[in-house]
Formats: sequence, C-alpha cells, structure tokens
Amino acid sequence: MIVDQEWTDYELSFYVSNMQCQEHVGSRGLTVGLRVQDANNMVALRILDQDYCGGTWGRFQNSVFDAVPNSNFKLPPVDSNGGRQITIRVQGNTFSTPIGTSVVLENYPTGGIAFISAEGVTVDNVRVIPLTP
Repeated sequence: MIVDQEWTDYELSFYVSNMQCQEHVGSRGLTVGLRVQDANNMVALRILDQDYCGGTWGRFQNSVFDAVPNSNFKLPPVDSNGGRQITIRVQGNTFSTPIGTSVVLENYPTGGIAFISAEGVTVDNVRVIPLTP
C-alpha cells in the first residue's frame, strides 16, 4: 500500500502483528517506505527480514534494496497481543526510531509512505503527524 502524498517532516506510528522471522530460512516481515518517490525508489525500514531478524535501514533505488551499513537494531519483544507499536520520525535528512538507530540519507526531500508486507502481516492504527521543522 502506498500513500501518495508529499510529506517532508513527520512522525509515523502504527501497530504491526502476525510477523515471524527465521533468519536465512524465511520470514513474514514488513518494509516501511518513507519519502517514497515511486514504488521503486524510497528510504526504507525493513522489519524482520530473513537476512536480519530485527530492523534495518536502507533505501530502494530502482527496485534494489541497499542496506545502510551498521544500521541493524533489535526490536522490542512483542506485547501481550503478539504485536509491536512502531514509531518512526522523519525530519530533514534524518530517519529515526526510538527503538533503534538513526540514519542520515540525502536525495529524498519529500514523498509518500508505503507499507510492503508479507502475506498475513497486519498493520493497524496508522497515524501520520506533521512536524514543524
């Protein structure tokens, strides 16, 4: 799902459940696209990817995901409902989340938001709050 709106500085929060990860075997995860230019070009946070069972920052350029070095981080445990509340802040060229690392990525001044999930993953309670720069 792509929300095709031009956001610059914002906070995105959502609740995600029904994910699982088996590193190097298989996963049911989520990729969150930020400052999406189109379906093939965006900053991205991958969550529970089979290559790393946590969070990883990167970018899609021409449909190819390029992970930012040293940007992997562990996720908090799931709550009693089997999910996690995730908050992401996008301000200037800085992309951050309170549960992991921050990265600085240029060349994405504004753009939409995308949720790219494996079958069965549920994303609920999506909120976008504009930030004043």
